Amino acid sequence: MKKLLSLLLAGLCVMALGSCGGEPARIAEESSQASNETFVTESLPETDDSHYPVTIQNYTYEKEPVEFTYEKAPERVVCIWTNSVENMLALGLGDKILLAAGVSKEEILPEYQEEFQKVQEIAPQYPPKEDIVALEPDFILGWKSTFAEEKYWGATSFWNERGIGTYISLNSGLMSDQTIQNEYEDILALGRIFDVEDKAQEIVDEIEAKVEAGRAFAEGKEPVRVLILENEGDAFRNYGENSIGGDIASQVGAEICEPDKSVKLGAEDVLTHAPDVIFAVYFGDEEGKKQCVADYMDNPAFQSLSAVKNQKVFPIDLSLIYSPGVRVSQSVDYFLEHLYPDMNG
Repeated sequence: MKKLLSLLLAGLCVMALGSCGGEPARIAEESSQASNETFVTESLPETDDSHYPVTIQNYTYEKEPVEFTYEKAPERVVCIWTNSVENMLALGLGDKILLAAGVSKEEILPEYQEEFQKVQEIAPQYPPKEDIVALEPDFILGWKSTFAEEKYWGATSFWNERGIGTYISLNSGLMSDQTIQNEYEDILALGRIFDVEDKAQEIVDEIEAKVEAGRAFAEGKEPVRVLILENEGDAFRNYGENSIGGDIASQVGAEICEPDKSVKLGAEDVLTHAPDVIFAVYFGDEEGKKQCVADYMDNPAFQSLSAVKNQKVFPIDLSLIYSPGVRVSQSVDYFLEHLYPDMNG
């Protein structure tokens, strides 16, 4: 298991989140990415009768490595945003969640609804730091922005010095390159923290099997040229190969027309790239979902695009391509379904 884990962790490498249909507050600070660094999860020497103590390396808001040692599994957990909550639920840890913030019941995937019933409290908004302190958590799971010192819930050091563990999702602003491997590592790290390593590995193995099936199906075929775009009004945000959405699509054989996620595209650039398929990013509601497709299908400037002529402009929820957590499984399914509609036919 340790050998497999170390292989999964080797060479780990997010960008600001966005959408055309409304979104939680875009965190400007998260557009500044860290250099790729190897992420290390390790444990202290274990006895025959105990999984603990376990030391996990994560990062501060400033992207500095920090270690925290867990003497036992946390019991009073605060989670912020969907990926944090669903990662816990997928591992069967709903009863450990004291507060699930930044989510609503309707947002949680159907397969986790039963486990979600065990969560003690739900807060759709971002509770103030004072409320979190009053809850007396022993573990906080969130995004990089969660631990901004002057905003939100404060520096990781504030919590760690009080014996409260913290963990920041790797693809929420810590790494210069977002990768599917980072999502695996988040799941595996939680497995070690809560002593549910077998379940964490099972989840990762299932996702890897889907990716491999897609890769095998695409092998030898003409690559599908893809753009993953978010309409920002004056330009299109491009989800390149070094974004999690672009990495997933690339892993299953797509060719991302513009590989660099830092490059924004104008209408002329989109025409020049001539994608076979466009995935249009939206967040949340049905109106946003419809509008994202209409931005291309109803735009006279794009009528010559093969993606438009062949009606291959597909809406994609931001939650599938920004720090998706266990939703990576749904992300892989979504890309495979629309890139290779005959794969299972």
